[in-house]
Amino acid sequence: KAFLSQFGITSQQYDILRIIQHANGEPLSTSELCTQMIDKKSDTSRMVDRLVAKGLVQKQPCPHDGRRIHVFLTNEGEYLLSTIYTKKRQQIGLLNSLSEKELDVLNQLLSTLHTY
Repeated sequence: KAFLSQFGITSQQYDILRIIQHANGEPLSTSELCTQMIDKKSDTSRMVDRLVAKGLVQKQPCPHDGRRIHVFLTNEGEYLLSTIYTKKRQQIGLLNSLSEKELDVLNQLLSTLHTY
């Protein structure tokens, strides 16, 4: 949560961006997004609207069904995901530099924090 907040998005918004990116340019409707989301209780339409307002996705009417809306990543959305992935790799690299003993201590600390 804290990691994604530095990019101005929530974990649910990140989930939507990631799902759209993995569709490889294929159109996805908000209902299709909802079925693939980790948090199925999320208000997908509202989150997509917020991502549109941030310029990260765009919505287009479905040419075959006027009631459906297709959602696509913008260049800004692609860039944001690329930036997030780069930061994640950097953090993973930091973890790889820790010794087994340091990893055990970190794991214990995280377990302790998780109980709060």
